[in-house]
Amino acid sequence: MNTITVTTTADRGNGSLRNAIEKAKSGDTIRFAKNLSKKTIDLTSGQLVINKDLTIDGAGAAGLTISGNRKSRVFYVDKKRKATFRNLTIATGKTLGAGGGIDARHESELTLVNVAVKNNASELGGGVRVGHLAKGTFINSQFVGNDGTLSKKFAGFSSGAIAHNESRGQIIIKGSRFENNKG
Repeated sequence: MNTITVTTTADRGNGSLRNAIEKAKSGDTIRFAKNLSKKTIDLTSGQLVINKDLTIDGAGAAGLTISGNRKSRVFYVDKKRKATFRNLTIATGKTLGAGGGIDARHESELTLVNVAVKNNASELGGGVRVGHLAKGTFINSQFVGNDGTLSKKFAGFSSGAIAHNESRGQIIIKGSRFENNKG
């Protein structure tokens, strides 16, 4: 298991988060250089796909935000993958699919620790969507201003913060705050 360091706010190219995810092997950890503190990584090439088990930890760059730029979902966690996010903000993701901030697909495991999920929007789970047989664990995190009402397709079933609309999933929430979300 290796550690890869992101050194730029650019969406693509050497040192970018997208490049780090592409280069990482299952089990690796992605961290951020201190010079990225209080900066925003604006996604201009679409969502970031997590197709291997990864940890993405912003502890070294306090106040770091990863933004969907109101043009795309921020993170898509593929089926049967484990993704852990720590110490960062996931913001302004938008999709007509599920999970504006994060869509954790079937049988995946999603863990957020000290993560702010803010101002994301989708049809199903404005902030996060946890899929069939998936597990979502949310510890000391914040869900603020997320909107799960982009269409009538899931009217009555979509939440603003976290949605789980399929069977036998598990959601664990500890020490987290929910504010001004709508679904």
